Amino acid sequence: MPDVEPPPAMATAPRQDLARLVLAEAVRLHEENHGFLIEDRAAEAAAVAAGGDLQRRILTRAGALTVAADVRDALDRLRQLFALSAIAGFLIALALGAGSALALMASAPSGYGAAMPTNFFLLYGSLLGPHALMLAAWLFALLVLPNRGSGSSLGGGSLGGGILALVRRLSRWTLKQPLEAAAARAFALVMTGSPAGRWLVSALSHGLWFGYLAGGSAMVFLLLSTRQVNFAWETTILSAEDYIALTRALAAVPGWLGFAAPDAQQIAASQIPLAAAATSAAADRAWAGLLLGSLVVYGVLPRLVLVLLCLGLGRRAIRRYRLDTSRPGFARLQERLAPLAQTTGIIDADQDGPAAAAAPSSLGKAAETGAAAALPGPAQVVGDGPVAILAFESEPPARGWPQPASGLGWLDCGSIEDRADRARVRARLRAAVRPPPLLVLACSLLTAPDRGVGAFLAEFAGEAGLPLALLLSQDQHYRARTPGDEAAKASAVGQRIADWRQIALAAGIPAANIAVIDLDQPGAATRQRLQAWLGRSGEATR
Repeated sequence: MPDVEPPPAMATAPRQDLARLVLAEAVRLHEENHGFLIEDRAAEAAAVAAGGDLQRRILTRAGALTVAADVRDALDRLRQLFALSAIAGFLIALALGAGSALALMASAPSGYGAAMPTNFFLLYGSLLGPHALMLAAWLFALLVLPNRGSGSSLGGGSLGGGILALVRRLSRWTLKQPLEAAAARAFALVMTGSPAGRWLVSALSHGLWFGYLAGGSAMVFLLLSTRQVNFAWETTILSAEDYIALTRALAAVPGWLGFAAPDAQQIAASQIPLAAAATSAAADRAWAGLLLGSLVVYGVLPRLVLVLLCLGLGRRAIRRYRLDTSRPGFARLQERLAPLAQTTGIIDADQDGPAAAAAPSSLGKAAETGAAAALPGPAQVVGDGPVAILAFESEPPARGWPQPASGLGWLDCGSIEDRADRARVRARLRAAVRPPPLLVLACSLLTAPDRGVGAFLAEFAGEAGLPLALLLSQDQHYRARTPGDEAAKASAVGQRIADWRQIALAAGIPAANIAVIDLDQPGAATRQRLQAWLGRSGEATR
């Protein structure tokens, strides 16, 4: 097997932060939108040299691209826009909290003249009720809808989600260039579609609620310090004992921190209309202590703690963030950035195949020279019908498909991508006038032989009803897309062929039925290799 430098230890790995992740997503969106990869050999070489898994190489490539500076500038402006929006939201929340407290404490129930008692429990519920309801909704989304909460439940309907939506709208007006638009979309994608975004948006929401409650608490403290406020309560159906029990329950936690609370006698004496006739200053101070203590203990402190907690969880989620490398923009980088990432056997295999893979050095040499020695055939072909050929995980060549060869007949079954194609191929095989003795699967070496490919080969081998052969093509194309010197290219090609051989053998395809023939290189040499491999003569191509 080729010698491959092991990935660097995690301690020496570059820091994975939000900016690098958004940069990689922005580059992907830009490349997908334009339909091609940015050609930058220096960036690709830097990614390969960095080592590690595919994600680390993608992040390194994105940071080394010549366009990375433009994307970073766009992200810097986006961060500034986000920061300004968050600061403005916090100031508005402060003002709203203070205004709400002022309006609520200035009101009084009608009918009590100059005494103007303030209903303590209405004021209490008005100041803390909205916060408590939204906090309960957030906890419900977090605990009951954890998956949905990663993008929508914790963000879309929250205050933080509103700030994010505002930033997205403003970015459409300020970031109009293609790279800038891709950066804005990538930022929104990470913030709304990942656990990291969930926690960061939640931290922003808790921060805005902290501002609202802090503003309200400050206004309450100011009013209690400069005005005489008489607190009372009233009821039609409840008793004084009920309010005494309720008040003691509310005062329990603030009492641990030293905040005052009214006793049972003061609570009973504060009922309207008794409170309208006479209220004691000591009772009003006790009610004021309970109100301030509750705002701090049940409002300000929980939101502050949740801000810090969500920020910490957000940082942890960023460190664990995994790019979706199955997306087309990232999947296309597999062949360029990680041709040697898999050193033993099949990528993402459940277990080793039953047969050892061919030696990469000899296979790479055979792929490089096109020598006939690379053919283990002739393949096991019994019968006089045309050989069926099917393109799998590859597009048929633009011309010369199937490859014409003297004495070799083909039954063209097209290409296969899904189950509907599988049904079509089976129908085509059954309808053949002369049953084909062999079905050749033409596969591209540009495709990594992963677990899904192995599952398809195993299933299709049982469905086809005739022997299978594997024809590996586009080795020269794979070589050209592999970075490095000629030795590295040859090793990469050899390793990819060995991986395909291993997965084919595990699916039950005989070794004699596996060959490397580049169908993108039509000519006499290709025709001779096909004839030598399939061992057919005496039939015209059709």
